[in-house]
Amino acid sequence: MREIPAIQSRSKSQHGAALLIALLMLVVLLMLGIAAVHIGLQSERISRNWRDRQIAWQAAEAALLDAEYDIGNPHSPRHALFDNMPSIPAASGGNQNAPILPGLYFPAADPQAPRWRRLTSDHDASGLDYGRFTARTMQTGIGALPARAPRYLLEILPRLRNQPANDRSRRYRISALGFGPDPDTRVMLQSIYRRQPASANPAGAAPDAPSMRIGWRELAIPDTE
Repeated sequence: MREIPAIQSRSKSQHGAALLIALLMLVVLLMLGIAAVHIGLQSERISRNWRDRQIAWQAAEAALLDAEYDIGNPHSPRHALFDNMPSIPAASGGNQNAPILPGLYFPAADPQAPRWRRLTSDHDASGLDYGRFTARTMQTGIGALPARAPRYLLEILPRLRNQPANDRSRRYRISALGFGPDPDTRVMLQSIYRRQPASANPAGAAPDAPSMRIGWRELAIPDTE
């Protein structure tokens, strides 16, 4: 009978230890649950950002194709206007800031301030909206569609130094800005397009090289002005 108090004391101590261990396990499980939720939210955010960027990329590519159609397709309403483009004026003469045609410019005189940066400003009207001269349309502003229609800007480039005199093709730099479902998600693509003007080749002469895209890159977008 004298051993009973000691046995009761050990039993209470064991119950207290078991309760502490159970509480610690609950805390660990709670922390694991919070970490799992956080990782899930992070994964969802990354997936959404990736999706939005892909949509913006596709929109910018659509604008490049729209611009190439505007420049080089015989069915474009402005096709004939691109057949006889002026030479690029010297830096000391000519108005390089005035458009040659709507949306078409000479390259900027200052290489540190490229003209394509105008597309990143919501307050500059230098660029052309998608479908302006091609009658193409793009649905926007609904669900996972682009928040806004893409835009593009054209620049006529100088002739190459080693370009043969009988080669009348001209090169154009096309810069296109696409938007994702979130209007702050933006992708800018740029291509170099070689356009061959309409011409009648003499019999037996080699045909002119076709109009085509000859270069492409993605641009880092500076801070929006």
